[in-house]
Amino acid sequence: MPNTDLQTRLSVVEHSLEIRLEAAEKALKLQAEEYSRRLDILNGEADRLRQMQSTYVPRELWDNEHRRLMTAIDSLNSFRDASLGRYSAIAILVSGGVSIFVGLLVHVLGK
Repeated sequence: MPNTDLQTRLSVVEHSLEIRLEAAEKALKLQAEEYSRRLDILNGEADRLRQMQSTYVPRELWDNEHRRLMTAIDSLNSFRDASLGRYSAIAILVSGGVSIFVGLLVHVLGK
């Protein structure tokens, strides 16, 4: 009888080990599938980032263009300021001339 009891216990332990082994194999399979899924996502993200990066302007090119545009803006601002100065001088001369003309006209007609 002890031999049968021992065989029963051994059979239960073997069955338990088989269940645990099957569960571990299933867990490993699920883990491998999850790793594969995550790697696919990461590979897709890497491709997306590579495509996005190809549309970026390199920093050196950006800096060069920015400097060029700032120089052009400074030139335009200088031209505008010089033009405004000339127009102001012309306006002063014209208003002075009109004032003198009106003063002479009043003086001549007032006599």
